[in-house]
Amino acid sequence: MKLPRFFSVIGAKLHIIMISTCAILLPTSGWLLIGKQLRVNASIWDYVHVYLGTITAILGLCFVLKCCIKGGWRQFFPWLVLDLSQFLADVKGLFKAQLPSSGGKGLLSIIEGIGLLLLAGVCISGLMWVLTQGDMEALTWRKYHVTLAEYFVTFVAVHMVLALVHVIEMIKNS
Repeated sequence: MKLPRFFSVIGAKLHIIMISTCAILLPTSGWLLIGKQLRVNASIWDYVHVYLGTITAILGLCFVLKCCIKGGWRQFFPWLVLDLSQFLADVKGLFKAQLPSSGGKGLLSIIEGIGLLLLAGVCISGLMWVLTQGDMEALTWRKYHVTLAEYFVTFVAVHMVLALVHVIEMIKNS
């Protein structure tokens, strides 16, 4: 009985958990000296990044799945079923100085979908780096991980600006 409750509590808090762990992992990633495996004299930041990153990667993939189950993928990836009407309406609205609406299948949801894809890529490449530690293949996964993480940082910045715009819009409309 406790196990399902634990998962429902974690599931409800995945977004805030991802924000919290990424707030540690992203800014400290520049302090790392990791190649194909952890060094014998690795720093505390190397260990924190690998172990917290592994936990975050697993939870990140759970977050992506949570967003996409029960038809949620249609909100973030409407282009997969060629449902672009709200996206096009949002783009037209931008030319009229109107903010895109949040939710639905519009521009903001598609941007969030790109973020979900980037998050999945960062998680998978990080996990693959951990699983292949010591092999030369680990360097390839590390390269993918670093590149995807750089794109993810850009997404996070865009996501923060859009969230701020949404909050301002809510305040104006209240």
